[in-house]
Amino acid sequence: MIKKLFLLILLTTIGTLPGIFAQTTFKVSTYNVLRFPNNGNSTPGGTDTDRLAAFQTIMEDINPDVLIVQELKTATGANSLLNALNTSNLNKTFARTPNAPDDNFGTGGNMLFYNTALFTFVSENGVPRTNTATSPNGTTVQSPRSADVYRFYATSTNSSTLTPVYFFSTHLKAGSSSHNSDPSQIPDDDRRSLGAQDIMDYIQQNLNTNDNAIIVGDMNFQDENEPGYIDFTSNPAYTNQFADPLGPWTRDSQSSVAKFTQSTRISNGVVGNGGSGGGLCDRFDFLFFNENINNANNNIAFNSGSIEIFGNTNISVNQSVLGGTHPLRQQLYNFSDHLPVSAEFILDAPTMPNNSCTAYSIDTSLVFKEDFSDYAGQGFTDMPAPGQLCSNAWIFDGFSDPYVSGGTNVSNDYARGSTNSGTSQGGIYEYNNSLWIQPTGSDFTSGTATMIVCNDTGNTIDSLELSFDILILNDQNRANKFDFSYSLDGTNYTELPTMSATSIAAPTDMLDVFLKNTKLYNLNMLPDACFYLRWTGGDVSGSGSRDEFGLDNIMLNVLQTPPPPTACLSLLLVNDIPITGGVYQADTIISAGIVSFVDTITFKAQDCIKLDNGFIGIQNFNAEIEACESQK
Repeated sequence: MIKKLFLLILLTTIGTLPGIFAQTTFKVSTYNVLRFPNNGNSTPGGTDTDRLAAFQTIMEDINPDVLIVQELKTATGANSLLNALNTSNLNKTFARTPNAPDDNFGTGGNMLFYNTALFTFVSENGVPRTNTATSPNGTTVQSPRSADVYRFYATSTNSSTLTPVYFFSTHLKAGSSSHNSDPSQIPDDDRRSLGAQDIMDYIQQNLNTNDNAIIVGDMNFQDENEPGYIDFTSNPAYTNQFADPLGPWTRDSQSSVAKFTQSTRISNGVVGNGGSGGGLCDRFDFLFFNENINNANNNIAFNSGSIEIFGNTNISVNQSVLGGTHPLRQQLYNFSDHLPVSAEFILDAPTMPNNSCTAYSIDTSLVFKEDFSDYAGQGFTDMPAPGQLCSNAWIFDGFSDPYVSGGTNVSNDYARGSTNSGTSQGGIYEYNNSLWIQPTGSDFTSGTATMIVCNDTGNTIDSLELSFDILILNDQNRANKFDFSYSLDGTNYTELPTMSATSIAAPTDMLDVFLKNTKLYNLNMLPDACFYLRWTGGDVSGSGSRDEFGLDNIMLNVLQTPPPPTACLSLLLVNDIPITGGVYQADTIISAGIVSFVDTITFKAQDCIKLDNGFIGIQNFNAEIEACESQK
């Protein structure tokens, strides 16, 4: 089990104790309002009057406290939306930020509406577009639309504490063009990255390290490998990185459709206001929050599991929202080609100095098991939500994306989500309740996955039984190895060949499961010391793509009695200098010792004899591979 302080459960408990104030929650929503208003449109369902009625009904169901919109064209339109909020049945008083939305070449700009009972407006600024690139013909290129930053103080209904929070709204470059035919431009994903860097540079230069920040908007990312997405979530150039609570996705895929936000329509312009068709096939709208919120460092915490793609209910990929079952599907269809994204946050969240998870633990039950039943391929972090694993219990090396031990690794290589196997993109997935790795030339070849389990029994552990399952999908023309080793200090590792597995070069398209088991003796693992399990991937032979590997059912069982004298040990380590004369026998013998000049040494192993660097043998050394004999 993972030792972890469950933050949100504790907060709920605090809210119910006598004499301690309860929590206040607030909901943040982002919505692309599709070039609202358009008073020249008379198409039924798409007129400004029809859209305002749809908007009000949608907002009454979402019940936001902060609503941030993109593609708002005029201040008059902003006032119309504000009036719809204030005449709704929400029983809240909303205000809007004062600046008129930018035109942005006719597409409209950003606006924020807020519940005045919880938020006090401080300032609004445009984010300078300082990042540029040079196109092939020498033209200077920047992000096509400006982002905005809104500073507020949040005040709960139970406390007078003013908590600063920053909201950013952006509408990044659309499209997937490489612009090979236009020498005055650069690829669309690079232009999106320029806009993301503008925001991250602003945060780096203007926000304090303990400030709360939320970034939302229509970002048009094609997948989690885009440079702009990486700028927000894992670019090491920025100290204040942001979490994406939904994680990776694959566009045009039924497996990711629950994360998609565009398009609500199959045909273009069906109600006369433009917009994209094609049905629900892309995840373009995002809500990110920074580490301070993720860790509840400054009075605001993300309410885990609360993020929602509003209206995305039982919709198949490439189908319109009308094909789903949400009761407001017609209103969503009429108002915009995007779906709103919402998430809930907790105000008055106390700072938790010891709220991060720790390594795995062998406790007084003397048994540890990880079967990945709660894992969903959503990454590794020091405060794992359901579907994630603890970044203090796992260390990865050899992937193209950097891994932060004890930090947040919830995107890219470390959060590929669930798979049905047969994937090709490098990284870490969940497959059938196992930790699943797809190696590539830049991922896990070679690479290591290290798991840390600490001794919390209160006593010294001398002997362990270790078992785990290695899963190999042999679907490619390479032979790949998945070697196992262990360490008692995290630095010096002992390889166990019998606990390793190798795929064959000729593909069989079969899933092979290797059940590994051994016993380790004379460990002398003191209380609070840790045991490090490491699996190492690498190529063996062949060419092309690589087979996939998985881990499951990892178990450590403390052995309380030594083996009987007639037993053949599973593993025997002989590292004495010099080695005392005699017969050493086990299933596997590993030695880095030195044979005595005067004694005769015999190693008898049923499976394997491994002589490590440092082993010195002379004429008095014998090695035999045969079944163990009964020890007298």
